[in-house]
Amino acid sequence: MSNERIVLGLDVGVGSVGWGLLKLTEEKYTDEKEDGTIEEKYKICDGVIIDAGVRTFKPPHDDKGKSLALKRGTARRNRWTTRRKARRLKRLIQLAKEFDLIGEDFNRDEVLKPRKGINKKEKWDIWFIRQQALKRKLEDIELFRILYHIAKHRGWYFHTKAEEMQKEKKGSEEGKAKAGLARFSTYFCREVRQSRRAAC
Repeated sequence: MSNERIVLGLDVGVGSVGWGLLKLTEEKYTDEKEDGTIEEKYKICDGVIIDAGVRTFKPPHDDKGKSLALKRGTARRNRWTTRRKARRLKRLIQLAKEFDLIGEDFNRDEVLKPRKGINKKEKWDIWFIRQQALKRKLEDIELFRILYHIAKHRGWYFHTKAEEMQKEKKGSEEGKAKAGLARFSTYFCREVRQSRRAAC
């Protein structure tokens, strides 16, 4: 037994909308499931294009000639990124309380924000604490600060930054520092590849 139906297909783009009207003929067939039951389904056995076309229009741009859809998409992705980061940090605080790294009376400003007048090497410089983790056992609050710092800056890549930094003037101090970062990135990637080959 065959069945006929009309299908409208759309291809929506930034500067055009393509459409096609199809007449499909479907044929019934039986399919046996894993449990042994029989199910009736339809498959397309024939089809005819009734009509098709495209409607083009001028893509919307701003005064600088940039696509408005691109601006909206960039803003939307930035909102998603901010929302995901906030959710990730909130979840990290919940886990830290669950594993007793911090107390229930946790105060974000007191634990995470640096204080003026305090020697950085004593308590608040996160890079100093990460260095100390190689030499001694950290306190619970120090471990939490390191985990929070890593989670907050997740997604930062040396490669991307190094490529941007190479565009700076080579003669300036900033350019020298950024060129050094680019060399470090290249060296780090090479070492990782070599260690993976050795492991294989």
